[in-house]
Amino acid sequence: MKAVIVSLFIIVLLLDGWVFIIRPRKPLREKLSFVFQVVATYTFAFGLVVQSKLLASFGTLAQDMTSPNLFEFLRGNFAFLGYIFLGLASALEPIKETYGPLYIFEMLVLLIVGLLSLVYAVLHLLILVPFTYLGYMLASVPINAIVTSNKDYFIAIGGQTLSIKALSRRMLCP
Repeated sequence: MKAVIVSLFIIVLLLDGWVFIIRPRKPLREKLSFVFQVVATYTFAFGLVVQSKLLASFGTLAQDMTSPNLFEFLRGNFAFLGYIFLGLASALEPIKETYGPLYIFEMLVLLIVGLLSLVYAVLHLLILVPFTYLGYMLASVPINAIVTSNKDYFIAIGGQTLSIKALSRRMLCP
C-alpha cells in the first residue's frame, strides 16, 4: 500500500512538473515564478494560521502538514481538508435549531462556499501538496542532519552561548 501511495504522489508531482514547467512555452523564470508565488502565498497564510494558534485544538495537525515524512504529510493535509468539509457539512445541515430571516440566503452562500472549497481542495491536492512537500523535505534534510549529529557546536554572542543543535530542534516544530 505504501508503494502505491508513493507512486501516486510521484505521478502527481511529475504531472505538475510537466504542466507548470515543461509544457508552457515561456522562459524558465516565468514558469517557475507562478509555482513559487502559489507556494509562497500558501506558506505565508499557513504561517499566519499556525502563529495565531488556530490549529492548536487539532493536535499535531500543523506538525503533520509540515512533516518531511510523506505519510504524515499526506495524513495532515487530508485531515485539514477533511476538517474543512466537516465544518461545511455541519453548516449545511437542513434541520436547524432556529431559522433566521436569512435562511435561504445563508444556504445559497454556503453552497457557493462549498463549491469554492471543492475547487480549493483540488488545487490543494494537485498543486500545493506536491510542491510544498518538496520544500518541507528539502528544508528538513540539513536540519535533521544537525539534530542527529553526534557533535554539537556553540556560538558565543556576548555572554550567551547558543547551541546549534538546540536551535535546529526548535526549527523542526512549527
